[in-house]
Amino acid sequence: MRIGFAVTCYDKFEEAKILFEILRNEFEGDYPISFCSNHPDGRKFAEEQDVDVFTEGRDIPFVKPEYEVMYADPRWKSNLRNHTVLRVRAADSVQRSCQGALKLDVDYVIHMHSDAWVLDEDRLRLFIDDLDSRGKKLAVRGDGLERVDYARTPSSACGHLDDHFFAFNRRFFIEKNVFDFVPEELFPHKYSVHGMLMMIFVTRVGLRNIWYYRFINDLLCYDNKKFLVKNVKPSIFDDMYRFVHIHRNSFPGDYGKRIQAMYLKNEGFGRSRFVRDFIDRYYDPDCVGYLVDMEKKLDRKLRMRMFPRDKILKREITVKKNLLDNFGMGVFLSNLVHPLKDYALKRFFPVSDSIPGLYDNVIKLDNEWAGDIYS
Repeated sequence: MRIGFAVTCYDKFEEAKILFEILRNEFEGDYPISFCSNHPDGRKFAEEQDVDVFTEGRDIPFVKPEYEVMYADPRWKSNLRNHTVLRVRAADSVQRSCQGALKLDVDYVIHMHSDAWVLDEDRLRLFIDDLDSRGKKLAVRGDGLERVDYARTPSSACGHLDDHFFAFNRRFFIEKNVFDFVPEELFPHKYSVHGMLMMIFVTRVGLRNIWYYRFINDLLCYDNKKFLVKNVKPSIFDDMYRFVHIHRNSFPGDYGKRIQAMYLKNEGFGRSRFVRDFIDRYYDPDCVGYLVDMEKKLDRKLRMRMFPRDKILKREITVKKNLLDNFGMGVFLSNLVHPLKDYALKRFFPVSDSIPGLYDNVIKLDNEWAGDIYS
């Protein structure tokens, strides 16, 4: 079976190049690539990498409001439109990279972002063989279909998926028009791209055609320990299929690159000059121990300052450092009353605004369908 890739990226071009080098020069097979970026330099980069299909993402600009948008729910104190636009941009980019992949001459497509890599060609083919042998049309991983532990409510009415490493049958997705949707219609003010995509997949692909092949808390962090709360950051490794995603900004300094170099070296990569140079520059055999010790020290400080358990169990070191750097009496009091506050907001301030009114008047997405949906 012929396998293609849909790669979504904004400006992580170095990581995208490593992924392309893995597929083109580290692996033996031929793997066509669809690439999407809405960065101004995206097309130039794609031409330099000789990708098979390039699609430019929509330019959906952020705006700086003159005042904070106040929503019916007092929790929405940040700029609601920019919060929503971020999700629309994410869904649009995934949609367009996958639409481009539908043009490839392949049987199956795997979607990932540029900072997510496949590390073993045999396991890659095993993954697609496992999907095909089950007679399914889509393989996804994530936090589940009905309950998401890290959130008090589900990330969507249809569950959650990680937008890294989902695979689909190209012909089936063409026949069902799965990627023919408008991201603005998928409740982006409430649901992340993970919930928006799952909404489309459950309704158009059908549960009977979906293989939910892995739960996030079964995967491993950079120190080979399982996650105690659902999160794909700072890094997440599937030791069965050898898939890895590393979020560099979750690590201090250049330690994100060091962790990436560790995985590349451990898998024996280095045939590609670019990958070999990256490993030589950033490989550090002591990086895991250093990061684990740093995190333990940060966790002790967070516990002393009464931060909630979920903040401590998440593994993002830069986020923990930021929490401590901005700690003050107000944060301490908020930590103490947070559970009561959350209960009171849900109990006494339910969200009840109509979706058309919200989109037209508050978020101002200006969709032609929003103003007359009830008329």
